[in-house]
Amino acid sequence: MTNWPEGPATPGSERSFLQEHGYLVARGLVPADVCTRAKEAFLSEIKPSDDAFMRQTTTRAERHNLSEYGLMTNPMLDVHNIQTHLPFTEAVLGVFTHQSLQATLNELLGDQPVMVQSMYFESSRGTDAHMDSHFMDTEERGALLGAWIALEDIDVLGGRFCVYPKSNRLLEDGAFEPQITQLARAYEDQSVSVIQGYQLHGKSFSLKEVTKTRKYLMSLIRASGVEPYAPALNCGDVVFFSSRTLHGSLKPGSSELTPGLLGQGAGSYSRHSLTCHWIPKNQGLVFYHAIRDPLQLVSRHGTLFRQSP
Repeated sequence: MTNWPEGPATPGSERSFLQEHGYLVARGLVPADVCTRAKEAFLSEIKPSDDAFMRQTTTRAERHNLSEYGLMTNPMLDVHNIQTHLPFTEAVLGVFTHQSLQATLNELLGDQPVMVQSMYFESSRGTDAHMDSHFMDTEERGALLGAWIALEDIDVLGGRFCVYPKSNRLLEDGAFEPQITQLARAYEDQSVSVIQGYQLHGKSFSLKEVTKTRKYLMSLIRASGVEPYAPALNCGDVVFFSSRTLHGSLKPGSSELTPGLLGQGAGSYSRHSLTCHWIPKNQGLVFYHAIRDPLQLVSRHGTLFRQSP
């Protein structure tokens, strides 16, 4: 495995590093006490609740799904908009609106940041590699920026977040061999077609089409040589990543070096974290490469957020 750098050797060139590599690791960007407050609010306010919350995987309101170890495996969606558990909402807003995070986002986006989506994870069952751009992006594709924020020290078996360095350039003419770029475009066309069919045209889930998409993706990864990088993250660390960067998460109980379950109890490790997506204020938001969002904004603690429908 390549020993990937976390950021630029020269301070002040973080935006160029992000554009070149597709990611940036910012150590201790959010104070640990701010992150711990959000985690504790989840454990006290949200975890014991029988309420139905919006979920990232289904975009529907559902109760918690718990693993055999009692960890929530259906991530919460748009936690910045929850009105029924305000102590929790205020705690996560404390993370999202923290001045150090906002200053870095402003620098990386080159404009005032607008949050368009947020998620809370306690655990997961692993997430296949994908590009956020296929689900949401800016009108000028590639300007949306993701941020993965560790709310605790993430154990190696906790299902670490991973990125594929330089995969953000797979669609860029001249960055890879022409046949690689052509394969990347074929993967994108197939992926977006499946997503549009399900989200916009009412088509039923098709295992055949999903399998076809995965085959395109695996062929692209093999041919291009891009590889997963799962940095060890501690409380307050943040990974920024481009909407065109392939990324996902490892299954709890596995690591990139030794995949598969690593012994009894391997899935018992949590990965309390927040994921959020931001766009520059001067850009529009587009879903599934097709639907332009009207972007109704609300200001909270001096930060702009998309108001969920």
